[in-house]
Amino acid sequence: MKKNKDSCFKIAEYTFCLVEGLKSTLEGKQDEVDSTLLKDIQMFEVELNSVRDRLIKIANRIMGKRFVHALADKETIADCEKQIKNCLDQFNLYSNIHIRQGNMLLLQGQNDLREVLTKVQADSHNQLEVTYDKLEKATPVVPRNLSGREKLIKQAVEHIMRHAQTFLAILGPGGIGKTALALVGILQCLKIQVQKGEGQMETLSNYLQTNTNHTLLILDNLETPWYSKEGRTGVRRVLEKLAMFEHLSIVVTMRGTDGPADLEWFKLGAETGIPTLSVDAAREMFLSITGHKPDLLQNPDKIDELLKKMDFVPLAVKLIAQHAKAIPIQSLLQMWTEEKTAVLREGRVDDHDRLTSVEHSIQLSVKLLEKDTLELLKIISFLPNGIPLWIYNLTNMLPNFKNISTSLRNLLESTLVFNKGEDIKTLAPIREYIQKEYQVQSKDLMSLENFYISWLKTLSGNAQAMQEQVQPHIMNMTKILNTQMEKSIKKEHIEAVKNLSKIQKFNPFVIELIEPILKYLPVRGASELFIEFQFLKIDMLMWMGKWEGAESIVHNIMINNKSIDQEISAGCLQILGKLYGKQSKFREAIEVLLQAQRQFEAIGKPLGVAQCLFLIGDIYHLHSKYKPAIELLTKAQREFEKIGHSEGLAQCLQKIGHVFGLQSKCSEAIKMLFEAKEQFDKIGSTLEATFCTELIGGIYYRQLGKYNEATEMILKAERQYKEIEYPLGVAHCLRSIGHMHYIQGKESEAVKTLLEAHGQFEKLGTQWHVAWSLQLIWYIYGMQGRYDEATKMLTKVQRYFEKIGYSLGIAHGLLFLGEIYGRQGRHSEGIETLLMAQK
Repeated sequence: MKKNKDSCFKIAEYTFCLVEGLKSTLEGKQDEVDSTLLKDIQMFEVELNSVRDRLIKIANRIMGKRFVHALADKETIADCEKQIKNCLDQFNLYSNIHIRQGNMLLLQGQNDLREVLTKVQADSHNQLEVTYDKLEKATPVVPRNLSGREKLIKQAVEHIMRHAQTFLAILGPGGIGKTALALVGILQCLKIQVQKGEGQMETLSNYLQTNTNHTLLILDNLETPWYSKEGRTGVRRVLEKLAMFEHLSIVVTMRGTDGPADLEWFKLGAETGIPTLSVDAAREMFLSITGHKPDLLQNPDKIDELLKKMDFVPLAVKLIAQHAKAIPIQSLLQMWTEEKTAVLREGRVDDHDRLTSVEHSIQLSVKLLEKDTLELLKIISFLPNGIPLWIYNLTNMLPNFKNISTSLRNLLESTLVFNKGEDIKTLAPIREYIQKEYQVQSKDLMSLENFYISWLKTLSGNAQAMQEQVQPHIMNMTKILNTQMEKSIKKEHIEAVKNLSKIQKFNPFVIELIEPILKYLPVRGASELFIEFQFLKIDMLMWMGKWEGAESIVHNIMINNKSIDQEISAGCLQILGKLYGKQSKFREAIEVLLQAQRQFEAIGKPLGVAQCLFLIGDIYHLHSKYKPAIELLTKAQREFEKIGHSEGLAQCLQKIGHVFGLQSKCSEAIKMLFEAKEQFDKIGSTLEATFCTELIGGIYYRQLGKYNEATEMILKAERQYKEIEYPLGVAHCLRSIGHMHYIQGKESEAVKTLLEAHGQFEKLGTQWHVAWSLQLIWYIYGMQGRYDEATKMLTKVQRYFEKIGYSLGIAHGLLFLGEIYGRQGRHSEGIETLLMAQK
């Protein structure tokens, strides 16, 4: 009887623990458990609770009843044990059936995916059979160089390792490096060491066969089935079925901006996909492939220029680097100009895939586009600036384009175009390939032309405000106007070019547009307009530092227009005076400026007179003749004031302030320069306002020794000169920084910066500035005891001073040369040179 009681309690306790164990396992997971399985568990619980109740009833009987029912209770206990065993067997059977059904579902899902992929492959490649060897051959090896991708790899690895189940999407356009990131990320996650002689596919297969706890499924280039007509529904169904298995994580690489199906994808990199490389990372990748060849090490700027043309796309960088092993960098730049994306391939022309040809990679995406979408891609690729502020401008630029919103959405999904801020752009390899292979329709070109011609008429504000409005569109406008003017030049084109010419920063673009107009106007007999556009071109060439080209046009105007009126003749002389001054031909400059001044006085043109006075005063200041310079500049200031010419007044303030600074009248100088800058800012003259900033910086370090303030001002001026693309100003700032380094005792930095400034001045042909930049270098060499180098440099500078007739500079040079001879013990030569300086 006691044995029956003990058995009852043990079996009841067992059933209780079994039921509670099932409950705790399922707690909080009802939504995740299959409904049939949950029903089986509930039935199992009812049976076990029934057994437990019967056993507890037996165990709780009083002693007398236990004795009476001993044999019957023994049979009941045995029956309960049998009932529990039957319940367990039945539950296990049902569970095994569910497991098998789950496995069959997984296998069916894999088969469905295989069917979709096989169908797409058969349609596009006509492949009859996929074997292990073919998979091995098709799987890319892990790249040796992943410069600039370290953070992305770390981000992917950490995300996969941190989650039991995850869906990682590696998105972006072709050639951006999606597959490479996936391969490296997988190997790091699994801590797999690739064995020598073992392919990547074999390595992963061996690992996955022996480790079944968690599975990582990689679907590379999934856009092929996803974007096919038949494939999207099938792929979505398969992915959603696979996602039901908690031990399975999925990584996809595909061209697009969103992961497939309705899964919560973690997007690697930026929201729109994997970004291009940084300049430094692209250069590192390039050099890791080419090796450190002498011609490359000597031309680092050329490397960056070439890589920028590739838009730093990894595949393009890799392929161009392969060519750079054998072809000089300058030749590669020329090849890109002539052949564009045809250069970006390796191997035979007829034997390419997405990893050996940029064009092949791009075409894979293009083939998936519908007609309207391709037409929009052609237009966006034609425009160098893309579609600026597309939300506001797209429909205005292309008012007759059907389904434009749908087409743009499709392009964004394909990653053939991308959002950059508020603009729609394409990467350079895609842009160049599409332009090479496809033409924009005439009706679309006319729409773009009409938009920009109308839009230019709406510009308002001063030159600076207009510049900010035009900046995002300038290359688009230049290309559209050039393309349309090649067919025929209209009045609207001429007006558009005149409007653009008001903004100095765009001179290098606008001067291209002036050329066809200058060829067209003489044919039409428009002589006055022809001369007007010649003067426009002269101003632009002077702004760009192309003095000889500008001078040639002035002489042509004077020779070919014998009967031109006096105002145009005086204007030509005035421009020649400016040009001679810029080229340090000071005597010739003063001569023609005085002649121009007399002509302006004779015809009653006070503005021309004031401008000539100003230019002559500026030349005197350059010759350190400060007293006559101030007199002439003050006289010019009065003339400008009489006629209310605000820009002329500001220029006089600026120049007088500059001279006061050189005379150490620092407080007056700084006050006048700030006042001049304020006036230039009001009228939108960025160039002159920046020059004021540079001059104030010069006073801070030369006269006041305030190096921190000076550095801040000069670097600010340098940035602004670069923004408006004014190389002469950039060179001026470099010379000032070099001079500052010298004053602070940083001689090596001084020489380096001054040589850079010298190179810039030499390119521009400004002999005065070339001489001044070298003069300080010769002095540094002399103080360092590098007498031979100092003497050579000094001789070179003397030749420049002789050319421009700067006698004071020649005398200073001879004086210093005499000192060098004395330090070298060459006393007779030193005395002779010092006597020459005295004369």
